[in-house]
Amino acid sequence: MTEFDAQIAALRERFVTRMATERVVIADELARGGWGVVRDICHGLSGLAAMFGLAPIGDAARAVEDAVDDGAPPEAVRALAAVLLALMKDADQGR
Repeated sequence: MTEFDAQIAALRERFVTRMATERVVIADELARGGWGVVRDICHGLSGLAAMFGLAPIGDAARAVEDAVDDGAPPEAVRALAAVLLALMKDADQGR
């Protein structure tokens, strides 16, 4: 493994670790109706996930972000977020 590969692997590990925390925050905010917080976290995830080989997480995060931006009903946002949270959990467990 090159030094560059090692640096990317370390960044990916930090990203996955951060996602574990963000997963809890998203779940809590969904329960409270904290749509702005959910949207902001999803915005960040959607931009970074693909860089670390986690494109499905980025796509799911973008879907949640778009749903919040579009004023989708809470049930729709929660359904999309459930997919995102499951993908995030899988990534955390697959480290």
